[in-house]
Parts: sequence; structure tokens; C-alpha cells
Amino acid sequence: GTACEAVAQHAVERSRLDCGAESVFESRYAAGQPDRLPALAAELVRLKVDVIVTFFNHETLAAKQATASIPIVMFIGVAPVEAGLVASLARPGRCPAGC
Repeated sequence: GTACEAVAQHAVERSRLDCGAESVFESRYAAGQPDRLPALAAELVRLKVDVIVTFFNHETLAAKQATASIPIVMFIGVAPVEAGLVASLARPGRCPAGC
């Protein structure tokens, strides 16, 4: 798998999200084309994934615009409050949440 899948797998193994169910990872890549991110995020929403994992602000923003109900976990958020991704670091709100 990819480095992203390895990080996501590790997160599941180390978290309380794993309740004994089998985990399936749906990876999507914009291939250096950030204009593709909204469509990729919308595709994940249509697939009814349980969680969306993002790595950078532009990915997180696309996911946040695509859903208000699926949890979003961002691994690397640069100034997430200033970027409008979370309300505050102390209380980020429902989605997204950092790890």
C-alpha cells in the first residue's frame, strides 16, 4: 500500500475506532491537480465512508465542503483556525478533528 494507507491503518490500529470490524481503505489521489479534490471528496461521501483522512489544508477544506456528517481527521493542518477548518484548537468542533 501507499504511505497514506500505512498511516491510516496505523491510526485505526491505535485508536478506539476499530471495534473488531474489518477495515477497508478507499484511497483517492488528485495527482497534483487540486481542482479534482471536490469531486474526489464527493465520491467518498457517496461511498458512505465512516471517516475521511486528510493530510493538508486544501484536502481538508474539500472534504469539509463535501460533508457535515462524516468525521474528518486531518494529520497536517497548517494554521487550521486561520484557514477556517476548525473553530479553535481547544474546541475544533465536529469536523474536522486533528490527530
